[in-house]
Amino acid sequence: MKIALYISPAHTVPPNSQFILAPWYLIGDIANHLCCDPDFEVTLFASQGSRVRSKLYDFGIPATSLVKKDMAPPDYKKRVREAEEKLFTQMIAVVKEESIDIVHIHQPIEPLYPLVSEARKISPKTKFVFTLHDPVSPERAEALNKFVSLGQCYFISISLSQFKNSGLSASATVYNGVDLNYFKFNPLGGDQFLTAGRIVPEKGYTDAISAIKKVEGASLLITGQLFPSSPKSVDYFNSAISPEVNGKTIFANLKIDPHFIREQYQKSKAYLFPIQWDEPFGLVMIEAMSCGTPVIAYNRGSVSEIVKDGITGFIVEPQDYQKSKNWIIKKSGVAGLSEGIERILALNESDYLQMRADSRSHVAENFSTEKMVDSYKKAYEKVLQT
Repeated sequence: MKIALYISPAHTVPPNSQFILAPWYLIGDIANHLCCDPDFEVTLFASQGSRVRSKLYDFGIPATSLVKKDMAPPDYKKRVREAEEKLFTQMIAVVKEESIDIVHIHQPIEPLYPLVSEARKISPKTKFVFTLHDPVSPERAEALNKFVSLGQCYFISISLSQFKNSGLSASATVYNGVDLNYFKFNPLGGDQFLTAGRIVPEKGYTDAISAIKKVEGASLLITGQLFPSSPKSVDYFNSAISPEVNGKTIFANLKIDPHFIREQYQKSKAYLFPIQWDEPFGLVMIEAMSCGTPVIAYNRGSVSEIVKDGITGFIVEPQDYQKSKNWIIKKSGVAGLSEGIERILALNESDYLQMRADSRSHVAENFSTEKMVDSYKKAYEKVLQT
């Protein structure tokens, strides 16, 4: 089976940037594992400077992120779109010449509609698969369904919750995966709680801070990605997070280095994930659990598909949700988070170490890179049979 993988040349694969860019990491993992299977011939279409084991076409197109700091935002956005269109157009010529069976697109999606429409005429036997990495609202689903009308276009969701109530149908659901050899298991953990990610209100840092402050003896490290060019991100950190950092119970270290964040996962007591939006997946949860660190999370988006309540952490209903599940923690919102923290601290050593071991096993069985790639293989086979 011949597979073409496409991703925006905004960044290399894997990305050189310190920013959080999950799709560019994931597509590299897919390319590197698929090319080891003799039943698959995989080619990655990405920016110059990408480093993968599979065949790579970059057509001399550099990563646009290299010039971002020198350009005004509107000009940079235009540059990205031009590079994406150039990469896609030249890819389709290769797809036709090499009779590639499936083109698997990760980023972007909607802007490529005119090009996909034209590609369907150029290479009518080729099927197009799209993995959506962002939330899907009914409004977005309306735009995405235009691809379906072209024929031979199929969507893959990254969680069951992602397409819920959107009006969009998924050909398959493929959960994201992590490299178990990179996110190594620490059977012991540490004393500090952790929360990380983009510094934006949707990640719920203020709820994590409030919950920690209610529990005697608990401390929290906040680490993540601040966007200096985003007033929303900077204002949120300066007004809601920075004043709470006291160097005693609340700490902040805005370091994006992947090795640093992995180390924090490994030595944390538990990971707090009080999201304020419907997260379509949440890689941080499986990264933390792979390292053995249990997760305490609000029941939004994909959380109940990823966290096993009472086994790999605790699920808490957000304040604005009605209680709809039989979770162990009956309180909601910040009070529920605090109870989750208290329950983790109250576990005897044996039970806590078992929760860490169960967290690792859960990821190994359901959310490894190998599991993800195997699921994509099945999705490709299903599409070809359609």
